[in-house]
Amino acid sequence: MTRSFLLGLIINAIAAGSANAALLQFTISSEVVRVDSWAFASPQPTMIDVSFLLDTRSGLQNATAGASGCLQAFGASGAAFSSISVRAGDRELWSGNSASWSYGGQGLAGGCLNTAYSSYLSVSDGSNAFKGSDLFLLGGMQHDVFQASGDPMADLLMGLHGSAPFTVSGEWGRLRSQAYFQCTAYDSANCVQISAVPLPATVWLLGTALGMLALSRKSRNA
Repeated sequence: MTRSFLLGLIINAIAAGSANAALLQFTISSEVVRVDSWAFASPQPTMIDVSFLLDTRSGLQNATAGASGCLQAFGASGAAFSSISVRAGDRELWSGNSASWSYGGQGLAGGCLNTAYSSYLSVSDGSNAFKGSDLFLLGGMQHDVFQASGDPMADLLMGLHGSAPFTVSGEWGRLRSQAYFQCTAYDSANCVQISAVPLPATVWLLGTALGMLALSRKSRNA
């Protein structure tokens, strides 16, 4: 088995992982700006950290086009939402998977590649919940490009950016926090980060290729 073949296998595995980013990792680090009534013992938290996995190919998805052909609105409900972790300082408020959730956005102004969206995020499992509202996003795409994509939500979400504040409110004493979507030049402490998580098959393919490359080198040295 040639070195060029193994290198090609590695490149294909990496490309496959990038092209099929069905799982997105969201990480939110947010300053708490208000606590209406803290349900736990003092002290009240000053920061909240939220992370979760979003399966961008699951759930009921919808999208509409604007008059200019740009993606005007997008949304999804009932999709797979897992590996939830919500912490306030050293206290774990919630961990697990969700039973219901939704997200989406409504275009406000701008061209297809520079649309401003007013967006939302809502996650709950019956006893715990958090919601993000008034999330201001910049990005977008043409509606026909969105429809033609094999993973349109991943393509859209990975291309969004912005800096307007939004709130994350939890049902743990009506804790409210404020963050920024992705890191900006003037705000590197409060941000939401989104990254693609390789699919299991991609990880297996990449691991196999790397292992075969190592064995190939070992046999040549012997």
